[in-house]
Order: sequence, then structure tokens, then C-alpha cells
Amino acid sequence: RKLDGDRLKYIKVVVSRKIVGAVTISVENPYQNDKMKFENGLPKTSSDFGLHGYGLRSVRSAVDALSGAMNITAEDGVFTVNVVLPIED
Repeated sequence: RKLDGDRLKYIKVVVSRKIVGAVTISVENPYQNDKMKFENGLPKTSSDFGLHGYGLRSVRSAVDALSGAMNITAEDGVFTVNVVLPIED
């Protein structure tokens, strides 16, 4: 965690096998926007000329190709991506 002025910066990544036959990946980091907007389940901002979300589109394509699931939330200043991928035990 790093303080940048009044703002906290960090990226938290957790990978686990709590679900039998699956691996879960959770990534979270804080954001500053008052309210994040979503379009087609992906975050959309007017800053940076609309370049946000392209990496998440690639992640979603990979997750879909592997028959997994992906959930994105933005609440209380924390942006979170959760992915569940099936694996052979």
C-alpha cells in the first residue's frame, strides 16, 4: 500500500483453490471517481480517451474460452475483478 497525497494506492491479488475443481482469482485496487459507470459489464470512463477496459475485454475473452466466470464490481472506492476458472484436479 502506498499513500499518494490523500489517496491510497495498492493492488491486491489473491489466487486460491477453495472451490473443488476450480481456481479463483481476485484482484482489487482503489479508484477515485465518484461513481464508476459500466457498459456491457465492463467499466467505462470518459478519461484517458476511453482507453480503460481493453485489458478486461481480453480477460473476459480468455475466461469465456476456458468456460469460466468473471464478475466486476466497483463499490466504496474499491474496484474488484473476480474470476473463477475450472481446472482438473
